[in-house]
Amino acid sequence: MRILILTGIKEEITPFFSEHPFEFDRGLGAYQSTRYSGLYAATTGPGVKKSREIRRLLEKLVPHVIVNAGLVGLLRESSKARAGDRLRIGSVIDQRTGVVYPGGAGRDALVSVAQPVFEPSEKMDLALDHQAVACDMEAAVLLGIVGQIEEVATGSLVVLCKVVGDRPDSYNLFKYEHLVRGWERKKTWERLWLGVRFPGGPRRLRELLEMKSVALESLGRRLEALARTLAAANPDDPAQISRTLDSVFIPH
Repeated sequence: MRILILTGIKEEITPFFSEHPFEFDRGLGAYQSTRYSGLYAATTGPGVKKSREIRRLLEKLVPHVIVNAGLVGLLRESSKARAGDRLRIGSVIDQRTGVVYPGGAGRDALVSVAQPVFEPSEKMDLALDHQAVACDMEAAVLLGIVGQIEEVATGSLVVLCKVVGDRPDSYNLFKYEHLVRGWERKKTWERLWLGVRFPGGPRRLRELLEMKSVALESLGRRLEALARTLAAANPDDPAQISRTLDSVFIPH
């Protein structure tokens, strides 16, 4: 079973790497698990900026299962979902084209957008326009790419592993989320400087970091469980995967 995990940015895959060692294969342009030779991972860039690289990777690897994992923004303040909760995606909508990708078992609609959306009124517009629960920047783009590669479209499944990262009522924190990206790579003096300069002060910075940590750690745990399930599945029986999991998409 060849499994390819794709996340938008590296911080979304880092918690999984901490529990599951990988080595980078320069020729392939992806990470390969040192525990399970059929497990690979790569980042797409926000909104699949690295579309050419991802297309080449898919053509070389032709995975049985493509897992698109990452954090998503909840659109409705009335939703009971919290940071770290996994959504069961039943359909994906491309905001730019209006194309709808139907999936398997799952109750939640996900809309893919071109730019990050945190402002509550913009989120509500997305929810009403597309009857969606959450938004991301990669799912629809990846489904479109997969569908264009004949060998992959006819032989691969796409499974979404999407975890709530932010809510509309956390807007005052997440509008500054870009300031803390790559936090684990920042030096001590950079963290101290950001704590002093962060809007609202160190307490607000800590709240943002804690919320992101909860979401990312949850994503890592869920990815680990999903990888184990997929690794044990029969690659010649994709229907088994569809029966066992939700958020499963058949590109063709």
